[in-house]
Amino acid sequence: MTYDHVRPDVKAPADDPDGALDSEPERAGTLEGRVVDAKGVAVPDAMVLLLNVEHKSSTESTTQPATIQTDPEGRFRFESLGTGPWLATAAGPVGEAGHGGGAHSGLIRLQGDEVRTIELVLGHLDRVSGVQVAGTVTDPQGRPLADAEVTITVSTGAPGPSSSSAASSRGSTTDSRGRFEIPGLPHGSAILVATHAEYRDAVHEFAIDPEPNQVSLTLEPGLEIAGSIRSSSGEAIPLARIVAIPDLFADRWPGSSGMVEAQADRNGDYRLKGLNAGVYELTASAEGYAKSDFDETVRLDDRSAAGVGIVLVPEARVTVCVTGVSRTGFRVHAVQGNAFREAQSTEAGEYRIGNLPPGNWVVSAVDVDGETVQQAVALSPGDDVVVELHFEPGVLLTGQITVAGRTVEGGTLALNRAGGTQPRWSHMDRRGHFEVPGLQPGIYFAMIAVPTGAAYRRRIELRENRHLRLDLEAQARLTGRVVNAETGEPLAEAFVATLVDLGLDQPLPGSMARTTADGRFELRPAPGANEIVVNSVGFEEQRMAVQLAPAERREGLVFESNPGGPELAALERTWPESAT
Repeated sequence: MTYDHVRPDVKAPADDPDGALDSEPERAGTLEGRVVDAKGVAVPDAMVLLLNVEHKSSTESTTQPATIQTDPEGRFRFESLGTGPWLATAAGPVGEAGHGGGAHSGLIRLQGDEVRTIELVLGHLDRVSGVQVAGTVTDPQGRPLADAEVTITVSTGAPGPSSSSAASSRGSTTDSRGRFEIPGLPHGSAILVATHAEYRDAVHEFAIDPEPNQVSLTLEPGLEIAGSIRSSSGEAIPLARIVAIPDLFADRWPGSSGMVEAQADRNGDYRLKGLNAGVYELTASAEGYAKSDFDETVRLDDRSAAGVGIVLVPEARVTVCVTGVSRTGFRVHAVQGNAFREAQSTEAGEYRIGNLPPGNWVVSAVDVDGETVQQAVALSPGDDVVVELHFEPGVLLTGQITVAGRTVEGGTLALNRAGGTQPRWSHMDRRGHFEVPGLQPGIYFAMIAVPTGAAYRRRIELRENRHLRLDLEAQARLTGRVVNAETGEPLAEAFVATLVDLGLDQPLPGSMARTTADGRFELRPAPGANEIVVNSVGFEEQRMAVQLAPAERREGLVFESNPGGPELAALERTWPESAT
């Protein structure tokens, strides 16, 4: 999964409602980074929220929520940002333990088209050397507040168009006397956030001094939203769950508490406590009922809200049967406007979608080629319907790959359909045979990799079942050495590879090798245009373009590498695992 990009909408100035002026900012900043746990391990699927702390009205805010999830490497990226100040908050994946809590960045001000990189650390860290921040949390009468969550985020590094800064978060919980201690902090600008289940959040920004750092925070009583959860017939729904989600782009920042949850009692009555002033969207759920998707919006100014009713209707369910093909790997979902429900596969090979409110839904199945079959279905409360999505069987491609008339022992074939989304893969057997079933008629581009690393590209047209024999040109042979340009000494363990332009977005790695103790290497690339790339830890990258004829032998290549290149971690991210 690649991480999401969030680009806030650009709005015309108030004195230019028709957008006659250029409303695109001259320069726009970027905030990117990573979410990790207390041990420094990346946290995928963490939720990252970005807040503009000082915006004054909804006309100055964006209409696209700046909320994204981290990718498998824990990374996130927000683009086209103004100066700010911005505050980024992170929370671990919903329903997963072990991440310790949330994280907050410091207040971030971007300059022009600056790209700022931060790190958000979830959870509490062990005591380590560094500066300590301590203090107390009390109510307006000076009474200590126990069990308040206190999180401090320290930002290091000076902001600038070409600079980056790191931000890490640590936390503590107040004791019975309202006291907290957070040790092991670096010097820098800090933002301290105190939260409590029944009080509004308090935020304090300051610079950490060598010692001591004493902070006193006073929490104001929190606002509340209260009401009841009923069925469409007016019956109470006991033990329903309700969540208040702050609208981060309304005219008042609701604080850093994020979502607030509550459970209704046996009479269906609920009470959401400890809210800040702001706008909240409410969503409720209960077993056997369709989840409400932000059906109710509540604005809290200086007073709590009471009598806010939520109505739930019995859920509808859809069972999807995919027919016409035997392969698996389908993605099945249902869509209604902005509402999206993903299906769960069953042991019987069917797909089940529940928690659907009534209305018109579009149920779709997508195969690995990107082919989609869909059907519209009208659902009433409590419906349990079966939908059949039929895929045409498609055509079968079989064949054998040889190189210069010789059998290929293994290798990989990837078929990319023109206009398609994902390739279909097939592994060749020891005689170079392959089989790819269930293809749609059309034009395909075959990417063929043989065991020596040579990569070839061929165009294949499919109208019906087809058996194909492809005899590829003989590979070339390249040999040479990699040496230190300053000393002439050989470089061992350097990465040497060919990059092949196959007409894709980026060239693909071809033949690869690592140099021996005396700096020697041998490559067996496919003929045609290749680019030789040499990388070694602590040395600058070397590149050389070559045009190779079938079976050509080119010997005596020497690459002189200058000191000053990437570290090992950077190389490992650049090269495929098979090269290392």
